Amino acid sequence: KTGDKIILTKTAGIEGTAILASDREEKLKNTVTRLTIQRAQEFFDKVSVTNEALTAYETGGVHAMHDPTEGGIAGGIHEMADASGLGFRIFEEKIPIATETLQICKTFDINPLYLIASGSMLIAADTKSAENIVSSLKKKKILATVIGEFLSSQNQRIIMKKNKTREELARPVSDELWTALARH
Repeated sequence: KTGDKIILTKTAGIEGTAILASDREEKLKNTVTRLTIQRAQEFFDKVSVTNEALTAYETGGVHAMHDPTEGGIAGGIHEMADASGLGFRIFEEKIPIATETLQICKTFDINPLYLIASGSMLIAADTKSAENIVSSLKKKKILATVIGEFLSSQNQRIIMKKNKTREELARPVSDELWTALARH
């Protein structure tokens, strides 16, 4: 619904990070530490969203949930907005991205917001319930962050950049995973 807060659980690009750390380990050895590769490979253990889905639902105030897969966080938010006939505004600085994801994306020159994100969950929640949902998730040791809100106009699909500029959040053409795998 218009005004719903957009909550992201965990971090951007979870599954893509794990895949690249596993499938392109040799390439990554030139740019990141062995420990970073090992921790990134362990991201496969974070792919289930059952716990956060049940926790959010039980807390109340949830209008929709979506596990963003191909196209990453950006694709998932577009899909939610398409399904509801709304626009959105998200804040780049509020989107959590793991250090391992940032390092691997830098190596492959890809954007973590467009990297397959199985393991995270996008939740549309009533404004009054959003902080309760975030709090309930954190009590279960699940990172949760309000990253934006849904807007009434379908034509407004905005990301507020860290440098305070405002841009349209492009709809993913394909997942950045495929870009990285094709290049290297």
